[in-house]
Amino acid sequence: MKRLIIFLFVTFSFAFAKGNWFDRNKELEVIFPDKVWKFIEKADLLIKKGRVEDADYCLRVAKHLTDQARPFKPADWPKGWPKDEEAMKFLKYATPDAYIDRIIGDYAYSQGKNKEAIKYFHNYLQKSIIPDSSYMMKLATIYEMEGLWKDALILYRDLLHCLETENFHGTKYSANYVMRKMKNIELKIKKPWILVLDVSFMNVPPFLHKDFSSLFSKEIKNCKKVKIIPEESLIRIMEEEKLTLKDLENEDELSRIGKMLNASYVVKSILAKANREYIFQVRIFNVDEKKWFEDYEYKTEDFRNFPNYIKRFVYEFENEKIPEDLWLPFKKIRWNYETDGEILSLKISKGCERIICGCESGSVYIFNRDGKVLKRFRMKDRIVKVGVSPDGKFFAWGTLEGKIYFTDLFTLKSKKIGNLIRGIGICKNGKFFTFAVNNRVYYADRKGEIFWEREFPFWVSAVEISQDGRDVYIGGENGEIVNINEEGNIVWSKRGRNKIIRIKFSPDEKFLSFEDIDGNTVVFDRNARKMAELVPGSEKKFTSFSSELLQCLTGKRGNFFYFLSPSEDKVWKYEVERKVSFIESTPKGKEAIAAEGKNLFFISIEWK
Repeated sequence: MKRLIIFLFVTFSFAFAKGNWFDRNKELEVIFPDKVWKFIEKADLLIKKGRVEDADYCLRVAKHLTDQARPFKPADWPKGWPKDEEAMKFLKYATPDAYIDRIIGDYAYSQGKNKEAIKYFHNYLQKSIIPDSSYMMKLATIYEMEGLWKDALILYRDLLHCLETENFHGTKYSANYVMRKMKNIELKIKKPWILVLDVSFMNVPPFLHKDFSSLFSKEIKNCKKVKIIPEESLIRIMEEEKLTLKDLENEDELSRIGKMLNASYVVKSILAKANREYIFQVRIFNVDEKKWFEDYEYKTEDFRNFPNYIKRFVYEFENEKIPEDLWLPFKKIRWNYETDGEILSLKISKGCERIICGCESGSVYIFNRDGKVLKRFRMKDRIVKVGVSPDGKFFAWGTLEGKIYFTDLFTLKSKKIGNLIRGIGICKNGKFFTFAVNNRVYYADRKGEIFWEREFPFWVSAVEISQDGRDVYIGGENGEIVNINEEGNIVWSKRGRNKIIRIKFSPDEKFLSFEDIDGNTVVFDRNARKMAELVPGSEKKFTSFSSELLQCLTGKRGNFFYFLSPSEDKVWKYEVERKVSFIESTPKGKEAIAAEGKNLFFISIEWK
């Protein structure tokens, strides 16, 4: 989804940038006489009507009239052409015959005529009095689009010189950004020589030094677009010049040695450890410019990610897309909300379209996925359990005083039960719901009419209902698991070891999982066959199971949060801070709601 959103954003931004040629140049009206500007304005109206040939003609006329007025000499300015204070704001940078080329270049670019745009943008820059950095960048980018790498490289070098000498007008680009563009082109048109310095270590256990250095050296030698200067060559030059590695910290000295070795760039990497986190940083030095211009940084708490990060650096350095098999998950908090009391129960609908939480204060909050509070209810006593239907249309909660409430956000109904409610499950459309009170389970409709109730020789600690309302599943404090049909009859039961705290269905409901108080989770099919088992924190690989089954394992299990890989054939995990009391996730674990005290967080997992 993320990749799609980015693609759409880039597409629309690109289309806007190409199509808005007239608005981008409208400010230039003050430098043209009416007899010329009216043709430019008319071209805009014609192009909006789809009359491209007529628009072309109008711009040719505007250019012809402008060229006829040349030369634009300050001492002999053409009659009828503005030269007032407003006009001089632009004329100090370029003359009208230059600006008409810019306008036509923007027009050609908007029509997808890149070669014609190149011609006019080039003329504009050649005629300009002071270089326009914005159009230098624009022309260089078009050169790249057309595969004219050498032309782009020359123009980027000119732009870099203008930026360094501050002889330009327009956008003030970062010199580092321009040098990165130059580097990426050089990697395309030639194999530049790269000098790779030894890895530096800070607070890293010694046993990792050798392996990390060897791994980094091996991977960087696999670069396809560069040539690596042999380490022996650097040692020989250093000995001849009587230098030490300390001397290379001086940028002038590093540049001098780099030039002696015919290097275009120098690569310097550092691996440091701060608290529990490893920080892997790579810096790139431009030998000609004597400047560190590009940085790469990767952070991880697990040193087993080192091979991945080193490979990622190689791809990023060579301006290549990172392959999906190297993608890693990153947590992102999309929104958070502070309630008026400690959150005691939390549930989400199947796609996280609706979120309900109940608080110690007696407040019940219902949110949409964007964090907007759709409804807030205030009860007299604390909320002990909440529930929501899979489609997010119906909600229920139980209070400490022994009442259960049911709502569709428009009406609110309640029923006095008299004891502590220990679990709530609602089927699709809210037609039926089930709830547990101590050692009894109830099956009712949305009106509150109880169809059946069943007593057990143990206290119930979790309850859930299938989407169609035909099956109820309960978990007991003694670890017992029971399946009851819509008529209240026991279909099957299993004996566990510890208190069951959570029951979860797979999206198609072919499988369901039961989690105990320690996070140990067992997956069954609907016929009570045991299919899989998870022990929180274990390194077991679930590679032979379907995505449907694996989705029964996602979410918070013990002190870990489990979620699926992009290919949905592997289970990944994050360690969860102990102060996080609840995490409810979508089936694949890509989105989750976490509760910590009074605070609610919407978390997404992004792979990149």
